[in-house]
Order: sequence, then C-alpha cells, then structure tokens
Amino acid sequence: MYLSHLVASARYDVFARICQVSRHNNAERQITGVLLFDGHRFCQLLEGPAASIALVRQSIEKDPRHEFMTVLVDRSQPVSTHHEPWHAGYCDLDDLDQFVGPASLDANAALAVFRSIVSRADLSP
Repeated sequence: MYLSHLVASARYDVFARICQVSRHNNAERQITGVLLFDGHRFCQLLEGPAASIALVRQSIEKDPRHEFMTVLVDRSQPVSTHHEPWHAGYCDLDDLDQFVGPASLDANAALAVFRSIVSRADLSP
C-alpha cells in the first residue's frame, strides 16, 4: 500500500486514464486491490504475485504523474481486502490525511484506516 501525490502540472482527469490502464494491466498480472483518489493524492493497496507487485511499484515510481510516493505497508503475505477484481474510486478530500504527518501509522493501523475509507468510498470495478 502506498500514498503518492498527483504532480501539480497534471490535470485531475488523469485519474480516469490511470484507472483504465490499471484495470487492464492488473487483470493480466493477477493483481487485485483498491486505488483511491481524493483529487490530489492516490492511495493504493495492491495484492497479487510478488513479481507482479514489484513491476507495478516500479512503474508507479517512474510515472511522471506521481510524486512523493511513500510506501505505507509492504508485506509479502496477503492482507485480504476481498476486493476482486481491482477497484478504483474517489474518497473525501481529508480521508487520506491520516497517512500524512509525524504520527506515522504502523502497518496494521494503516490497513484498518484504509479499509474504513474503502467502506465509504465511491468505487467502481
């Protein structure tokens, strides 16, 4: 699970294109999870084969639309989000604030917060 920021020069409608490409690529790579976007930041939980996750992570790190990427949870075992296939959607502007700042969450707390946000987010498959 990571948090990143949309670069200032990007348009907000870039999220639709990211979703379109990600749905296709993640299905091919057997990746499930959820991508949230609040208009400025992305937060994504990915589950799947380790090699596939590594490829996606490298791609995101190189993607010029993302900056300030921070890995919040890095586990090799599944975290069972029960979201299949991969989903994406919008969350409230202040939802992702919980992942930023001096009071860092441990992995379990970060996952609990993420699940709480997902439960009320506007998701589409």
